[in-house]
Amino acid sequence: MTLSRTLRQLLPPLFMLLLTLTGPRSGMAGGQEDKPVLVVTDPEINDLITEISKPLLIAADLDPETVRFHIILNASLNAFALPNQHIVLHSGLVLAAGSLDEIAGVMAHEVGHLTAGHHLKLKSTARNASIKALVISAMGLAAGVASGNHQLSQAAIIGGQAGAVSEILDDMREKETQSDRLAVGYLQKAGYHPAELATFLDRISQTQRLTDLPPPYLLTHPVSSQRVMEVASLAAETPPLRPHPDLSEERLLRVRAKLEAGTGIDPMRATETFRARLGTVGPENLQGTPGSRFANRYGLALALRYAGRLPEALEELAILMKDRPPDPYLLRERGLIQMERDHLAQAIEDLEAASRLKPDSFDLAYHLAFAQSESGDLTGAASRLRRVIVDHPLEAEAYYLLGVVEGKRGLMGASHLALARHHRLNLDRETALWHYREAVRQFAKGEAGEESARDEMERLEKEAVEEERANKRRRLRH
Repeated sequence: MTLSRTLRQLLPPLFMLLLTLTGPRSGMAGGQEDKPVLVVTDPEINDLITEISKPLLIAADLDPETVRFHIILNASLNAFALPNQHIVLHSGLVLAAGSLDEIAGVMAHEVGHLTAGHHLKLKSTARNASIKALVISAMGLAAGVASGNHQLSQAAIIGGQAGAVSEILDDMREKETQSDRLAVGYLQKAGYHPAELATFLDRISQTQRLTDLPPPYLLTHPVSSQRVMEVASLAAETPPLRPHPDLSEERLLRVRAKLEAGTGIDPMRATETFRARLGTVGPENLQGTPGSRFANRYGLALALRYAGRLPEALEELAILMKDRPPDPYLLRERGLIQMERDHLAQAIEDLEAASRLKPDSFDLAYHLAFAQSESGDLTGAASRLRRVIVDHPLEAEAYYLLGVVEGKRGLMGASHLALARHHRLNLDRETALWHYREAVRQFAKGEAGEESARDEMERLEKEAVEEERANKRRRLRH
């Protein structure tokens, strides 16, 4: 089996599999094992989140082009702000929200943390890391707090900051009221209903009564009855100042169906759930509305796909596509199914059509390059990936695929340079340096690639020396 075929089988259909850090993790205690972080790259999900956020960011006097929201595949309820204006939401939080306004409420709260400078403070050399590397650090911190393992928590903070974890979290808790007030103001200016933030906070606080361990969101965003009442009271005095953003609830239903189909343990059970909903029509629920019928058939098509019943999945997609104009998200799903069936020409046709409708989508460009490489068009795949990297320089997986493609083309210097950049973005310095050295060795003397590899390698080696000196100074102080 070829390496690329193995990669295709490992690539989750809805999410980009991002491998965890492979470097030494001597600071991790208690036999903790690294777990993969799955970052949602699906353009339909990300586009909806981006459109919900835009009026909030404008209300907060932030440039929507500079703030990036990410969703990671995690069933728990959590959200957090990171350096360089990254905000991360767990998929469980999106599924738990009952409306677009509730999602907007949580997002506005995180924007409040961002504008107030409440995000986790990470080492400056990590600020240009991939989002996966930043998320792993934040999740490691949360895991250590939940388990009471402060050694694990501190090891998860990039750069080994020595500040006590309890002090960090106490400081964050003190700022919740400030973020709530900022969030209500942003929601009001954006046209969302601020009361929905109180509704969502009340819902997640109820989950604490059902479990001994509160959800991660409550560890860093403690919710008391008093806090819920304060937000509700403030929201009652703060009605929206402008019309509600023009976003269809059907889009949320589609995204929820997609997440539900893609995150279940048993896809066949998911197909039964969606079939049952399609057969349910009644005034007491939304199953009978046109939007919900579309969403449930969409979820059925995707669940069938994840169950390996590809012809049936295509039949359901054909029904959805019959009476609608070209939909880039449906074209993407059909293209990925065709790729799984080894119908690469049809896959490329669908992915190209979707890319024309969504030319800025990293996900579509990445999958199209993947399909091209599988079809044997290595030159086209490499060219596309280089363009993708220019537009999305922090997407580590584009560098990885480029490294594989260049290796298949026999361009070993370019292959090692791309793989070095992939590991550098994932903060795996040791592996990155190995690939940089191999790139310098494989390129011809004086070649542009050789100079780039040498310069980047020397900068990374300098960072390693400076970090080791800083660690020694910290050890001496303690």
